[in-house]
Amino acid sequence: MRRRRDYELEGRAAHDSLEATFATLDAASPDEIAAAAARLSLELVLTAHPTEAARRTVLAAHLRLAELLDRLDDARLTERGRTEVEGRLARR
Repeated sequence: MRRRRDYELEGRAAHDSLEATFATLDAASPDEIAAAAARLSLELVLTAHPTEAARRTVLAAHLRLAELLDRLDDARLTERGRTEVEGRLARR
């Protein structure tokens, strides 16, 4: 989210975004696009679906990390508080 916000503030698209991809395609000639498509290799990869418990565990961990990262953005955070939050992030 931070990276997206930074890109938006800078008025540019992330290099791996659809927006950047479409801009690259717009700038390419039909022959360049055809040549690139001819070099593509696609493979179907099937993976097992994670169990509900595993998804909940990962989601909970992500939410805890997001909360800690959010606290780092708080302008009122003291140096001692920042050190504490960074320590908690490192342990997680």
